[in-house]
Amino acid sequence: MVRYGLLVGACMVAAPAFASETPLYQTAPAWIKAAAPIDAAKLDAASPVIVLFDNQQRLEGGQVWSYVDTATRIASPEMLTQAGTLTASWQPDQGDLIVHRVQILRGGETIDVLAGGKRFTVLRREERLERLEMNGVLTATLAVEGLRLGDVLRLTISTTNKDAALGGKVQTIAQLPVAPVRAGLARIRLTWPEKDAVQWKTYAEGAKPLVTTADGYREVTFDGILPKQPELPNDAPVRFVRPPIVEATTFASWSAVSQTMAPLYATAGLIPAGSPLATEVARIAAATPDPLKRAALALELVQGKIR
Repeated sequence: MVRYGLLVGACMVAAPAFASETPLYQTAPAWIKAAAPIDAAKLDAASPVIVLFDNQQRLEGGQVWSYVDTATRIASPEMLTQAGTLTASWQPDQGDLIVHRVQILRGGETIDVLAGGKRFTVLRREERLERLEMNGVLTATLAVEGLRLGDVLRLTISTTNKDAALGGKVQTIAQLPVAPVRAGLARIRLTWPEKDAVQWKTYAEGAKPLVTTADGYREVTFDGILPKQPELPNDAPVRFVRPPIVEATTFASWSAVSQTMAPLYATAGLIPAGSPLATEVARIAAATPDPLKRAALALELVQGKIR
């Protein structure tokens, strides 16, 4: 997931195998279809603030590789302040954060922000650590020096995700840009080996994806901004909301999801006999036969005695 300025508005783990706890710096993979070059000299005050939003994802080998290429026109002092620091998050127990490019486009000039060895800094070891949460998410930041009003800030990164809890399966989701959002170029592209049975679906009204097959890979591509989506009454139940997204998975059914997840919730044998926790469990069991009261006592235990 990437948060920077106003531009982008992207589980349980079994036996984690950690990737890199610091961002990697590499060129984009060969399967990426590069966006058209940006001519910043042709942009003016009427041009969209979002010059480019390009999200390409590959589902292969139990991994989701998500490539995001963004370019934002710094149109106001407020945006200059907000976009001056880039922020990116990833889960090193499931994959890597890979930085491909950070540039400032100024007229006909291209400034490489990473020149001279400048790198992202891991800001803190855990996101939400101040809330006593440990979710494995790391955050990296980069101060963009020399950014000016009217510049175009371009950031191109990838995150990889291979979740051991999914048993070799994958799942992904991508937000589809819809009106009244404006963008110079917007694209969402999903690709996977043709031999793989991938299920995909979009809920967006007016979406007309291009489905193709080339070089052994199936592709689903959404180009441009979708029409404004139908509005529901404010009091409509959440189940009626159809967000403008596309989702894809190698799970064949919800039953397959359930069968994969069920072993992760098995509790037999997890509490060693005679351990302090076993003593607490026995105390709660002896206190009351009421399941609701037992749940309350267990909640009191984890909130009041465990940190």
